[in-house]
Amino acid sequence: MIAKFFVLCRQGFCGWTMVISDRLLMIANPALGVLRYQNNYYAFSCKDAAYEFSNAPDRFVLAFPNYLLWFYSNRGHFSSLANQIAIPTVELDII
Repeated sequence: MIAKFFVLCRQGFCGWTMVISDRLLMIANPALGVLRYQNNYYAFSCKDAAYEFSNAPDRFVLAFPNYLLWFYSNRGHFSSLANQIAIPTVELDII
C-alpha cells in the first residue's frame, strides 16, 4: 500500500456539514475517502456528505463561509487578547 499525503481544504473540516448545518465545524474523516475537485482535496464527516458533495460540488464550495476558518485558525489570538483586556468591576452594596 502506498501512503499518499494531501493538504485538505477547509483545514480538515467537513465543508458539507458547515453548509448543511448552519456553520457547524465538524472534523472530516479522511479514512472515508478523499475527493478531488478542481485540484483541491476534500474530506467529509460521513459517506452521505461525500456523495452529496460529489453530485453538486460548486454548491458546497461556493457556499462555504471561509471567515469561520479564519476565526478558528486565529482563536489563540482572541483568547490571549481577552486575557489582556481589563474588565471593570462594580461593587454593589446590598441593603
